[in-house]
Amino acid sequence: MDQNIHDVDWESVMDEMSDDYRLPSQKNSRKNLIVTDEQDILVLKAMYVQMQGYRWRTKIGWLTRFGPKNKENVKNTKTPSNNDGSNSGSEKKKEKSTTKKDVQSTLLSDPCRDKWTGITCNTKLRPARIFAVDLSNNGLHGEIPSNIGNLTHLRTMTLSNNRLTGMLPIHLGACEQLEYFSVEINQLSGSIPQSYGKLKHLKWLSLYNNRLTGYVPKEILRLNELTHVFLQQNQLQGERPTFTSQVLESYQYHQNQFTVSRKRNGL
Repeated sequence: MDQNIHDVDWESVMDEMSDDYRLPSQKNSRKNLIVTDEQDILVLKAMYVQMQGYRWRTKIGWLTRFGPKNKENVKNTKTPSNNDGSNSGSEKKKEKSTTKKDVQSTLLSDPCRDKWTGITCNTKLRPARIFAVDLSNNGLHGEIPSNIGNLTHLRTMTLSNNRLTGMLPIHLGACEQLEYFSVEINQLSGSIPQSYGKLKHLKWLSLYNNRLTGYVPKEILRLNELTHVFLQQNQLQGERPTFTSQVLESYQYHQNQFTVSRKRNGL
């Protein structure tokens, strides 16, 4: 691993967010109203299952929502009795069912309300949407789920320094607001998806120290907002990629199988 290559300063990224995107000590009345979009929760569930959440170093909130069922939750769910006995049997049954469902929903942890490990949200939206995922150096195993593209408000994702396998998720290209994507120091294989060329706001692309193969898609070379690209220590091939971004500050590509054309070498 390169000693002089550093990951993005995520604290600085988070500091740039407005208060609407974070969950520090918000007013209690407002915090209690925060509910995360169900679509985003389904993605988090897939992440927990496919990336073996039970093995993570830190998993505040995740375990409560997706871990083993808590029998106490069901045991403590009771329907208030009706003393006047006026309700019919069917009405009592309906009331019991509804009350049980409502109580159970309040017992479930919510990622945007309860400050889950690695999750930052845009709580200005109703329902709240996930803004950033940072699970770097957290003992992740397995594969990145294919439905990751449903996090359509995602701006930052870093899963670096874990033991992820499988391929880069093709559907991440649907996260068109994504600015920072970092999955270095894993065991990811396969090619870089062509769909990443749709990430027109991408600034930071860090894929180094994996097992990636194939060519760098030309669609990615044309992303105009890229400032940092780290592709080194893979098995990528073809002619050394040239990015067109005029704001590119840092680009590392060594320890691959790239070639340099004679024309570019001035021969």
